[in-house]
Amino acid sequence: MVDFEKIRLNQINYFLLLLSQVKSRDLIYLQRLYETSVENYWETLKLLELSGLVDVQDNLLRCSANLNKFLRELRVLNHQEEAIKEFISKTIMTNNAISSICLEYLNKFILKNGVLIFQPSRNENLRYSGIRNFLMELEIVSLLSKGVYLFSGNWIIAENTFYSNLSPILFERIQKLKAELGEKAELLAIEEEKKRLSNFPELAKKILHTSKKIVNAGYDIESYECDKPIKRYIEVKAVHLDAPRFFWTLNEIQKSKELKDQYWLYLVPYNGNGEFQKELIERISNPYTTIFQGNSDWKSQVELLSFIKV
Repeated sequence: MVDFEKIRLNQINYFLLLLSQVKSRDLIYLQRLYETSVENYWETLKLLELSGLVDVQDNLLRCSANLNKFLRELRVLNHQEEAIKEFISKTIMTNNAISSICLEYLNKFILKNGVLIFQPSRNENLRYSGIRNFLMELEIVSLLSKGVYLFSGNWIIAENTFYSNLSPILFERIQKLKAELGEKAELLAIEEEKKRLSNFPELAKKILHTSKKIVNAGYDIESYECDKPIKRYIEVKAVHLDAPRFFWTLNEIQKSKELKDQYWLYLVPYNGNGEFQKELIERISNPYTTIFQGNSDWKSQVELLSFIKV
């Protein structure tokens, strides 16, 4: 077990930078170099081991394939500390012994007013102070107000991270948060459409929030082109700023193929606190051609298959 009271992000940073710079994997040699600058060598090593990044055998440290790849990339990166923080965040949010420890704490968070929060008791504060501070350094958890902590469940949504021991309660909360984010993104897109059509008030009045009436229309909003009554069918997706991705259903893809240039994807970015960046909305016309069939920055990834018995 790791004593999180002795874990600091600067210690992990130094350890990984050290591994990227020296060839030796002798534990005592690494300890001697490590302890010239930071403390808690064995605790830091234990955290990396339980995260599945390293293995210790016969006083030698062996790095996982994933860590070796990252160390090669780290040598040429400009913002090394930020890269390490992102790498460690993604590592502990996958299925390993450390993620299990983190989840015991994260399962305490409840959904309230569109965010995941936890107001610990005095005993809980003492019990989870180490893991809480570690997650705060990684910016997975932050202080929302006095005695109340915020969990960026949005990060999980963005990464599509799944745990073998994710509690049904937290999963349900995250799914609800995802639905609320989607609805807020649609409302924001409608407001932006009204602004776009502000010089054509008669057209602006005709904007419809279609998904509120027809859930399988294949798009969320019916709007119009400027100065002409040609409809614009808009599918809205909330995408995380740091890990942009969206899910596109077969029905939506078929509708985009059918409507061609009249079909639009509006990708509305949000940060870790669920705040939207409306000035960064990406509007994509005819996404069936430009994304589904085309060669764009967006790449498809198969994550769910449907099987039909014939």
